[in-house]
Amino acid sequence: AKGASPRIIDATAGLGRDAAWLAIRGATVLSIERDPVIHALLADAVERARAAGDPIGTALDERFTLERGDGVEALREIGRSGASPPDVVFLDPMFPERGSALAKKEAQLLAALLGGGADETADAALFHAACESGAPRVVVKRPRHAPTIVPDPMPAHRFEGRSVRFDLYLPPTP
Repeated sequence: AKGASPRIIDATAGLGRDAAWLAIRGATVLSIERDPVIHALLADAVERARAAGDPIGTALDERFTLERGDGVEALREIGRSGASPPDVVFLDPMFPERGSALAKKEAQLLAALLGGGADETADAALFHAACESGAPRVVVKRPRHAPTIVPDPMPAHRFEGRSVRFDLYLPPTP
C-alpha cells in the first residue's frame, strides 16, 4: 500500500532483482543468499549501485541488507528465538525445468553456478521454514503454469502475470 514500509525477508536472494525492486518501492529488505559466488556477485553489484549515488543506490543503502547464509536456518532461527518476525517472507526458488525454451540468461547463470535447477525437497523445507517463522504472509514466485511449491496448503491468493505468478500464503501466526 502507498506509504507502507513492510519488513521483508527474501530468503532466496539470487542476483537481487526482486529485493532491489522491493527496496526501491519502500520496503525494508533483508536478502539471504547461501551460495558464496552468487553472494559475492550480488554484494559487488550492491556496492557499485551505492557508489553511483543514484536513486537505486540510495534506496539500497537505506533499505537493503544482504547476508550470506542458509535461508532455511535463518527462518527457523526467527521462529525459535521469538524475535519479531518480518511482515513478509519472499521466496523465489529455482524454477522447475521447462520444455525446450531456454530461461532468461540470469536464470541460466544461476542454474549453472548452483549445479542444476529446482530441488523440490529443499524448496519444501524452505517453504515450511517460512511458514514457521511467524511471518503473517509468505509469497512464493513461480512460473505461471507450474504446480504450487507444496501440494498442501494451497495459496490463499494468486497474482498472475504473463509468465510468472505470485502465490500468497497466510500461515497461522503463533
